[in-house]
Amino acid sequence: MLYRICLFTIALFSFSILHAQTIPATGSDISSFIPRGWKLFAQATGDLNKDSLADVVMIIQETNKKKLVKNEEGMGIDTMDLNPRMVLILFKQTDGTYQLATKSTSFISSPNNADNPCESDRIEDDVLTIKKGVLTLRQHYWSSCGSWTTSIEDYLFRYQKGKFELIGYSSEDIHRSSGEMNTYSVNFSTRKAIRTTGDNMFDTPKEKPKTTEQSFTMATLPNLETMTPETFEQVLEVVNKKK
Repeated sequence: MLYRICLFTIALFSFSILHAQTIPATGSDISSFIPRGWKLFAQATGDLNKDSLADVVMIIQETNKKKLVKNEEGMGIDTMDLNPRMVLILFKQTDGTYQLATKSTSFISSPNNADNPCESDRIEDDVLTIKKGVLTLRQHYWSSCGSWTTSIEDYLFRYQKGKFELIGYSSEDIHRSSGEMNTYSVNFSTRKAIRTTGDNMFDTPKEKPKTTEQSFTMATLPNLETMTPETFEQVLEVVNKKK
C-alpha cells in the first residue's frame, strides 16, 4: 500500500512540475527552450507553417534521479524511470531565432509505466517525422507480460487555425503468437474511419480480411496542446459511435 502511495505521489508531483515549468516564448537556439534539469530526447526538423523555414519539434525529458523508482511488483523491469516528457514545437524565424508555437505536457508518456512495469518505453527512435507540413508522432506498445498484443500508433498533426490539429490516426495491432493482424485508420479531415480485421503476418488467412468503412461527425478537431491519452479515447468513442 505504501509503495502505491509513493508512486501516486511521484505522479502527482510530476504533473505539478510539468504544468509549472516555464518555457520561454522565444530563443536564439533550441537549447534555449530546454529547462535546467531536462534533456533533449528526440528531435525532427521541417517546415510546419508554410514559410519555407526549418521548424523544430522536440521531445524533452526531465532527469530527476528521485523519479527512478524501484519496481516492487515482481514482474517487469527492476527500476522504473517515471520522469515526465514534454513536446515543444518551435517556429524558425527569418533572423535564425525560434518562437515557441505550442507545447504538450500531457500526451507523451514517461519512459516507464508505474501501472504496468512490464510495458516497454512507448517512444522509440522513429517517434517524430515531418513530411509535407504534417507532423507524425509515433508510439509503440509492447509488454513482456500480461499481453500478447503489440501495436504501432501514428498521430498526424497539421498546423491550421492557429493550432496543431489532429488530422489523422492509424494503428496496427499484431498478436505475437498467432500473427493475427488488425489495422485501423481515421481521417479527421474527411471524417472517415477504415478498419481491417482478419489479416495475418505469418500466414495467408483462410478467409479474405474484412474491411469496413464508417463516417462520423465531429464539430471540432482535437489539438496537440490539450490532447491527453484519456481525451483521445473519448475521441475514438465519437468516431466509433453507431449511427
